[in-house]
Amino acid sequence: MIDYSPRETLNVILRRWLLVVVCMLIGGWLGWLAHRLQPPVYEAKAVFTMTVNYNQPDVLSLLDKDHYAEDQIISAAMGLVISNSVRQLVASDAALSDITSQELTVEKVIFIERRQAEVSLVVRNADSQKAARIANVWAQHGFEALKEAYAHANQVYRLNYYIKDLASCIAAQPAVSGLCQQTSLTDLQKELEKAQTDLQAELQASKGLVPAVMFDLAQTAEPPQDPVLYATQGLALAGAIIGFLIGILLSFWRVN
Repeated sequence: MIDYSPRETLNVILRRWLLVVVCMLIGGWLGWLAHRLQPPVYEAKAVFTMTVNYNQPDVLSLLDKDHYAEDQIISAAMGLVISNSVRQLVASDAALSDITSQELTVEKVIFIERRQAEVSLVVRNADSQKAARIANVWAQHGFEALKEAYAHANQVYRLNYYIKDLASCIAAQPAVSGLCQQTSLTDLQKELEKAQTDLQAELQASKGLVPAVMFDLAQTAEPPQDPVLYATQGLALAGAIIGFLIGILLSFWRVN
């Protein structure tokens, strides 16, 4: 039976500290070299601004009910920019006829990042010109999708109030004055059904946006000059850790 002594183990490592350090340095260098041997990756960014209009009716009451409502409002807009429907428009754009589907993969080479009011559409590609071209075409299609969904969101807002008015008219029948008196109960019910059908269609077309969201395409992408140092520190650290463990093993091997 072999007795294990933590103190003896530490003493062995301390006596062979130079070997451990050398192994760590070699491991870290190999991790750095592994990164350098990978093909360069360039990163281009198109920037949106996305905020919430607190002067919009019902927004403050919504925020009172849900403290995360602001994040949800912005997240819906961000999600639309990188949605499958926008990706399909980008893939079919004539300006990107030489781009493969792999170069348009969301969460692999296409990312969206938020920093306060700035939302960046990030594109990574081995070609700096392609990276910028993809980012700009995607950002433009995303911006158009936002504008279209926003128009439907305003329709949802108007229809909600219109349906409330119709319901009030129906509840007030027989009306004695006002516009409700000028329309029969049957016509009011038909109009209510039509408005409710229109509301469902507009809700679907709004893609989760609400009228309180404010957005703009603030900055187009420029071809990056230098590749990104993606995961350099992680690879170097992993190599150093592996080198450290190898150094410890070699220390005990030399003792034995």
